[in-house]
Amino acid sequence: MSKRIEFNGWVGRKNSGITIKWPKYAMQADTCPSAANSVVEAIARKNKLQVVTFRSDGVSEGRPQYQATLGRPVSTGGWTPEAEIWFVLYS
Repeated sequence: MSKRIEFNGWVGRKNSGITIKWPKYAMQADTCPSAANSVVEAIARKNKLQVVTFRSDGVSEGRPQYQATLGRPVSTGGWTPEAEIWFVLYS
């Protein structure tokens, strides 16, 4: 059974010309390892980007905070980073 995950997110840095769209919530399937993974994947999907880096980044508002870099793959290998985001889980 899927679980609805509420979160609050913000953009740190981004390439000009890109606007990050935030889903209203993410859904965690039974097969997903964590709520945080579900959220970062939902944000990447909404923006047609891929997760380049993802890590825990301390505590904000008394809750775990996460940081991720979203980007696009390049033909020669590697990634072009497009945005750096942070988010806090509420549920």
